[in-house]
Amino acid sequence: MNEANQVWDWVAETQVSQSWRADTCQILNQHCEQDDITFLVSGTPVPLLERLARDVGADHVVGTELEIRDGTFSGRNSSPACIGDSKVTLTQKYLQDRGIEIDYGASHAYADTISDQYMLAMVGHPVATYPDEALRQMANQRGWLIFPSD
Repeated sequence: MNEANQVWDWVAETQVSQSWRADTCQILNQHCEQDDITFLVSGTPVPLLERLARDVGADHVVGTELEIRDGTFSGRNSSPACIGDSKVTLTQKYLQDRGIEIDYGASHAYADTISDQYMLAMVGHPVATYPDEALRQMANQRGWLIFPSD
């Protein structure tokens, strides 16, 4: 698994970290400074998501679990991919399994694509962040905050 960790580190350092938006990282930092419990919820494989969480200071990750056979990634998921409405199901399972209680009405969620609508709808403060056109339309219809503002 050490070799895999080197790959996750390489991807994080050379690919993903180059695309972090400073303004959205600042929002995450504000939540961290307020001692809010922070999660990265993504379709990204969990090992990479854990690596990214360390970079941005997120407390927890919910992502796509990868199957490991005999100490090697098999190339398959070990659970449903963390996309669409599965983000809600997997997040709720994560919270339940760890005994973490969340006030959904007081919670914030940030997302950029229409497939994240289910996750956004589960919180009291949904924010469409650099949204695709479909999510932008939905956010406007539902009165969700859009960041950056138009």
